[in-house]
Amino acid sequence: MLVQKGVMQALFSIVHPQSHRITEHAIWALANLAGDCDDYREKLVKMGFIGLLRRLQSELSEPCLEVERVLAWAYSNTARGSDYIPCEEILKIIEGVRKLFGTSDEEVLSECIWSLVHISKKENEKIQLVLNSGLYSNALRYLNVQSNSLVSPSVRLLGNICSGTHQQTQAMLSEGILDKLLALTSHEIPQLRKEVFWTISNIAAGTVDQCLFLLGHKIFEHIVEGLKDTDQEARKEASYILSNLGKVLKNRQELLRTLSILQSLNFITQEPDPEIITNILDFCVQLLETSKFLSETQGIGTEVMNKFEEAGVITAIESLQSNLNPEVYNASIAVIEKYFGVEEETDYY
Repeated sequence: MLVQKGVMQALFSIVHPQSHRITEHAIWALANLAGDCDDYREKLVKMGFIGLLRRLQSELSEPCLEVERVLAWAYSNTARGSDYIPCEEILKIIEGVRKLFGTSDEEVLSECIWSLVHISKKENEKIQLVLNSGLYSNALRYLNVQSNSLVSPSVRLLGNICSGTHQQTQAMLSEGILDKLLALTSHEIPQLRKEVFWTISNIAAGTVDQCLFLLGHKIFEHIVEGLKDTDQEARKEASYILSNLGKVLKNRQELLRTLSILQSLNFITQEPDPEIITNILDFCVQLLETSKFLSETQGIGTEVMNKFEEAGVITAIESLQSNLNPEVYNASIAVIEKYFGVEEETDYY
């Protein structure tokens, strides 16, 4: 009702750089409206809210922390609607955020990173705007701080970038993202571990060279440990890393480097999440297919079947035939019948 009565226009009219207190409350109220729903955000953008914020920043006679905090809050909430905000307006947000990064206030910095997160959440074109700005470097730096309010959005931002084009993913690899994520794979906060593995799974969906780089990095050992994480969502993201690696590196000899992790895959018999189990089975299939291909074309890879047996993986997969989930049951039957020559008379679900 307030919006219908013209509250947005009224709040716009009282914003003045010389009236810090009134301006702070007006921008705070408008920012809350921007955070309320897409309709309000879109209306504010069309009214020139982003331009208003930029003008306010440029006209402030001296830094005011309270105003900077509401500006950061306003940029973050407005950027939630980045799907329908034109790139020229997105650039205004980015430049506004750039100016706010000059502060040392954690609250302001956190909202600045969240602004970039919202901008980069879907479209590759807008991911590129963030990359071109260079502001992602702040996120890389914040991975080493103790504050979760900075680390969490930073991981999300970097994960968003890695979900973009192969070139955008490569930009992050060139910045040493894997080195910086290494310690966070065992962070005490489960949600953060999940975000870290999600970021890595995006890298694992990249090019062959990117996957080989990941496979040769010491973080791969932490990924294997992540398959046994106490948090189900973190385990799931770790399982997607293996699944993605298998798909990209299928029929390449380098995939056989992962044979050493077979000993760690027996956990699937105790895993309650069907999606994680099927991801692991999918990875096993890629290994077996690669072994078959290399054996037929190059005469190598014949030791894979023995490795599966020695590691107890065949027994583990066989035990999944008693799993009550139809997808797990059918997938395990298919693997056993195709690769290990065991006939199963029971019909698939």
